[in-house]
Amino acid sequence: MGAKEEKLVLQGWDHWTATRLRPLRLRQLATASPTVQVQGPHEESKPDHRQRLSLQLPLIPRDTDTLIIQNDTPSDAEWAILGLHFPLIRNLEIHTGYNEDLNDRHIPPHWPLSRLLISSASGTLTQTPFIRQGRVSHLILDHTSGVRFEGPDNQELQRRHKDAIARGEAKPEYITVHKGTPEERKIEVVFLPLLAMAWLDAKYGGSNCSELDPDNTPPTQHEVNLQTLEIVENDALCTFARMTLALPHVVGNTSALHLSSTNGCCEFQKTNEKMFVQFLPQMENLKTLQLSVGEVFRDESHLLGLYRLFPRTLTTLRLRGPAMLTQSDRWKEWEEAFASRTFLPGLRRLSIQMDLCYEDRERDSASWPLKRRTEPPEEMRLAANAACERLGALARSRGVSVEEMQDWGRLRV
Repeated sequence: MGAKEEKLVLQGWDHWTATRLRPLRLRQLATASPTVQVQGPHEESKPDHRQRLSLQLPLIPRDTDTLIIQNDTPSDAEWAILGLHFPLIRNLEIHTGYNEDLNDRHIPPHWPLSRLLISSASGTLTQTPFIRQGRVSHLILDHTSGVRFEGPDNQELQRRHKDAIARGEAKPEYITVHKGTPEERKIEVVFLPLLAMAWLDAKYGGSNCSELDPDNTPPTQHEVNLQTLEIVENDALCTFARMTLALPHVVGNTSALHLSSTNGCCEFQKTNEKMFVQFLPQMENLKTLQLSVGEVFRDESHLLGLYRLFPRTLTTLRLRGPAMLTQSDRWKEWEEAFASRTFLPGLRRLSIQMDLCYEDRERDSASWPLKRRTEPPEEMRLAANAACERLGALARSRGVSVEEMQDWGRLRV
């Protein structure tokens, strides 16, 4: 008798990655904020699914404007219950929990959301008009990974892959467990990030690369509201590039942008880093940029010449980077740029700190990420601080206010 076959669907690059790399939520609202625990779409068939959420609601005032959702993303039924009970939610946080899935299509459309935080979602498609139509003014993607803004959802990706296998255009992949024992069986492995990458490659390598997804067309009933965009850690720069590709009119509307990519994670798995280099300077409405970036570029020249990417419209710049950058021969270019009144002519406020340091993991190590954040040697740290002081003095000489940053995890406008 042949081995029994099962299927394993992998949604993220590493299902445990976002959990292992998820630090204390510095940007989470106060613990006293109204909080509910949901079961999520995977538990929707349970007989007590609705009751478990409903029992929590009498403890929360109906007129609250803030709601934190924990444990999972609400199922469609749970969204309906929340929308019926709460009419005035303006600040919403969704912490996706262990499943790292995102079922956001049915966020109640009557909620007057102004701030939306999504935490830890991995390898999934956002479908809410609050994002896809730019209805929310402040969006935070906190330690997400592989979030997509266009194209088929995960179920559709799997269906298309299955059809391609049936047509002989793709081959299934298997792993065998308990080999040579009575319990031996085959498990088909479906790696969704690869299917998502293939879809992106097919679209942007073809003739329809400039066509927007039907759900992403510019709104006609309201203006694009997004003013503040924060993408924090993991593949933050890659996520920014994917979002810009899918929603150029939404991203381009922002006036404050916070990008942080310092934990050495899976940057530029789904987009080429040249896209980030191309898109950032085109942010014509951007006034505030807070950028924390580690050694994430394959092409080192992108990091060494990072100052060239800053939009000329900036009035506030907060920049954190690797200490090694100040030791480069090209640091002189940075000093010359910040000393010139023609460089970022509207700049009024500057914070700069080059204190990040990394070491490579051993090549045969199974650990992830490949680069590990570490403390810089004391000599390097002191030299980097001195270099930042010199650059700050040059900026100060042209009337720029140079300010220290106490918390790089929070956007400071």
